[in-house]
Amino acid sequence: WAGTLQLASVTLWEPGEVCARDPVARENSGRRQEATSELKPEEGTCLEGGSCVQSPRSVVCGVWGGTQPEKRKGPDSEARKLRFGERASLFSEFKKTLNSIHSDVKNVSTKIPIQKTLSNFVRYINNSEDYILHYLPTVEKCNSYRWLVCLTICCLLTLILIFYLLGLLCGTLGYDQNVTPTNRGCVSNTGGVLLMVGVGFSFFFSWIVMTIVVLMFVTGGNLENLVCEPYRNKKFFQILDTPYLLNEDWKYYLSGLVFNKPDINLTFEQVYSDCKDNKGLYATLKLDHIYNVSEELNITKHTGDINSNLENMNLIINDIELLDEAGRKTLMDISSSGIDKIDYAAYINATERSPTRVNLMSFANNLQRKANQLPPGNLKTSLNDHVDTLRNIHQNQVVPLQNSMSIMHQQMKGLHHRTSRLRDRVSNIIFFLNSTQYFLTSQLAKVVIEESKQFGIKIISYFERYLQWVKMAITHQIAACKPAATALDSAVNVFLCSYIVDPLNLFWFGIGKATLLLLPALIFAVKLAKYLRRMYSEDVYEDELVHKVQTVPRVETVPMKTMSHANTRSPVEQGTQTI
Repeated sequence: WAGTLQLASVTLWEPGEVCARDPVARENSGRRQEATSELKPEEGTCLEGGSCVQSPRSVVCGVWGGTQPEKRKGPDSEARKLRFGERASLFSEFKKTLNSIHSDVKNVSTKIPIQKTLSNFVRYINNSEDYILHYLPTVEKCNSYRWLVCLTICCLLTLILIFYLLGLLCGTLGYDQNVTPTNRGCVSNTGGVLLMVGVGFSFFFSWIVMTIVVLMFVTGGNLENLVCEPYRNKKFFQILDTPYLLNEDWKYYLSGLVFNKPDINLTFEQVYSDCKDNKGLYATLKLDHIYNVSEELNITKHTGDINSNLENMNLIINDIELLDEAGRKTLMDISSSGIDKIDYAAYINATERSPTRVNLMSFANNLQRKANQLPPGNLKTSLNDHVDTLRNIHQNQVVPLQNSMSIMHQQMKGLHHRTSRLRDRVSNIIFFLNSTQYFLTSQLAKVVIEESKQFGIKIISYFERYLQWVKMAITHQIAACKPAATALDSAVNVFLCSYIVDPLNLFWFGIGKATLLLLPALIFAVKLAKYLRRMYSEDVYEDELVHKVQTVPRVETVPMKTMSHANTRSPVEQGTQTI
């Protein structure tokens, strides 16, 4: 009783039973089961005199729509009811409002104009795809021509280089410094001729290579500086976002294209950055100018009536009497009955002793041994009969008596434990009942109203966080546009810059460098060829006179073998000799 009423005065209800729907009880579920006595009456237990003690838990259970407490058949059963005013209508409205949020969220997801806004972009992408598929065979054919042109240019430069290398090789292997120019060998002469052939090819094709280098330089360099590099540092988007650049009537071209409202600050750079961060199209394209999700998902729009009803909640509490005068008199009679003054020690000591002074089984066994030592006769038979009688007495009377005394011993100890400090326990019961009575009549209404408000606020906060999550999902997660940014990076940064512009710049730089090196190679080949080719005539100077009479030496020209031989030279040789 003391533990039960003490628990009632502190918590007033327990979850998991008839108050399983009480939110306050769920939060306070850890503060229970503190009873110190095993004497706990069931709910509705009546004391002597017809007065009943009703559990406060069953009284409060009716607050949150749980199982109503049954009417007691005692005299004060009508004074033990607790209810909310207009409770049913309040909870039905609360439930209806929370259920309507689901349909509102579903309607919001269908009203977002993402598909309508992207229709122009989808149409443009589809047209671009058709255009690419239409001209793709032509591009593949031109790509083969590009490959052939580049291969031809490389082959020409490689051919000139081969002529120079073979000329150096043959000239180095066939050169003999002790041989006169007219008597040079065939290998040396071939080296000189190959050098001059390389010089001729350089003159014939260098202007073509230089023209190609200039064209590729202009194209590749401008693409790198005007497209690729600005695209990497995002200056390209800043140029596109220049007001009135793409359209003289629109300040912001992208917002005018999407919303037909050119004054909205929607830029290419901002859209590209948001798509790189994998944000949703709603936040990226600023679709709140068309449909504002925040206003539709505002929790105050749905819970305005609920908050007002919670503020205006009224609690009607009828008179509650936990213990009447008859019950109080019964408790006082129990405390003054003297049951706690019984000499339990004497009873406990008496039940600990054996019911017989002698162990009958031991005595019967000794008597059996004595009878076995006697000769057959009436005495032996009489002793054996007494032995059987003793054993029957022990089995049928002593053993049950011992079990009964053992049970009585345990019961007396338990009774002694339960009746100790009985007066203090009864006083505590009356004190806690009075405290509980005061709490129920003065503070219960405020506590229940406050806890109801807190419970309503907590439930609303759950739905508020849910709506915030829905808003975050719609604005940042639904229709994430990172694939669009990835596709643009693949088209511009990878396909155009990495696969077209960078190889083009590398090609013209390599060809231009090779063409630039043709000039020193050409000069070197011309200067070196005259030391390797076979000459048809040579210049000879006479030695100075011994007496140095003549101051100017006389030049003697050694004629060729035949004049006709000189006139029969090929035009190529004559041109080469002239060069």
